Amino acid sequence: MKTTIISLGLLIAAGAAHAVNPMWVRDARISPDGTRIVFSYKGDLYTVPAQGGDAVRVTTGPAYE
Repeated sequence: MKTTIISLGLLIAAGAAHAVNPMWVRDARISPDGTRIVFSYKGDLYTVPAQGGDAVRVTTGPAYE
């Protein structure tokens, strides 16, 4: 699990360094039980299993969450 978290952190950092709009991916957080990761992408919140898988949009709208 630590490898997944470290990999995600490095991926986000690398993406932010090369992004045209660095505000797209930010604020990644791990759930208290360590099973899910929540992050902000283009102003909406997404959740993804810590073990990997597809991200699911939790919020949608014109405002940044």
